[in-house]
Amino acid sequence: MPTLKRDCYEVLGVSRDASDQEIKSAYRKLAMKYHPDRNPGDKVAEEHFKEAAEAYSILGDREKRSMYDRYGHSGVGSAASGNAGFNPDLFADFSDILGNFFFGDFFGSSTGRRRRSGPVRGADLQYHLEITLEEAIAGIEKQLTFSRLDSCGACNGTGSKSNEGRITCPTCNGYGQVRYNQGFVTIARTCPHCSGTGQILKDACTKCNGSGRSENEKMISVKVPPGVDTGNRLKVKGEGEGGIRAGGTGDLYVLIEVKEHDYFKRRNADLYCEKEVTMLQAALGDMITVKTPDGEEKMKILEGTQPGTVLTIRGKGVPYLNSYGRGDLHVQLNVKIPANWSNAERKMLKDLAKSRKENVSPQERGVIDRVKDLLD
Repeated sequence: MPTLKRDCYEVLGVSRDASDQEIKSAYRKLAMKYHPDRNPGDKVAEEHFKEAAEAYSILGDREKRSMYDRYGHSGVGSAASGNAGFNPDLFADFSDILGNFFFGDFFGSSTGRRRRSGPVRGADLQYHLEITLEEAIAGIEKQLTFSRLDSCGACNGTGSKSNEGRITCPTCNGYGQVRYNQGFVTIARTCPHCSGTGQILKDACTKCNGSGRSENEKMISVKVPPGVDTGNRLKVKGEGEGGIRAGGTGDLYVLIEVKEHDYFKRRNADLYCEKEVTMLQAALGDMITVKTPDGEEKMKILEGTQPGTVLTIRGKGVPYLNSYGRGDLHVQLNVKIPANWSNAERKMLKDLAKSRKENVSPQERGVIDRVKDLLD
């Protein structure tokens, strides 16, 4: 399912023909700048870090990058299904991403760093919802069906089937890293036994295989308020993915897209349409019928109405989102000039032009037209 995300190349600040090394270097700079350890409590920096990490996970993989270049976000990963989530624990061990040889001592002590082993909040999800203009005007309740990772009910999200749960990893003694000496240099690497958490499961839950989560199909009802427009986002609290190790649940964000209408054009809360009238209606004035979102309405056009005149019906546009009142409906009048005239009609028009002292010089008519006049 398509989502509205920034271009990966734009996120990393590289050109589309950038080399693998240029992409990696650009990501390292952004990761160092926005890493949560360097910006404690800064939610904006955290979002930048997640965005850069996601972009690198695509462009840093040649196969994913090729698919992304061809199809964009819809061609890679879960973004294509509309359930795009980000796992905050995926990049918790910053030194392991950038390489301990260069950056390990910059961010961590000599005893090493380990990944978070406590509860981790579940990822937020995004759902792309397409609605009609009529639904956007009236508001509607929609049923959404999507897949998500929920906390395992058998182990309450801990991943362990017993009460003992997790124990200290015997390989790294709980540090999350193992160190190797190479000459005068000590290199730290993420512990392969506990994946950097510093803990291992004594007995994994048989239902979720120790992950603490399982994929389930979810159906929820969402109320779309009147006045929404393309790009609006509705937040459904607690309907994202379940947390890791009994962490809190993420949220669901419903991204709205309003389909183009065959008759009305929308600009903010106002609607625009066109109405064709005859030359005589425009010249003499008339009552015409105009289509509105609430049904047909009568409108009066004045004598001598000019082509392109715009008439406005107040309060027949789109409701203001989370407020009172509605926008307006603007109707542009297009005057239709007949292409063919009878002799009698042509004479009347010539007489009219004479009486108004207008200089009209009709083009010479062809032989076929003159023959038709004789037959008439």
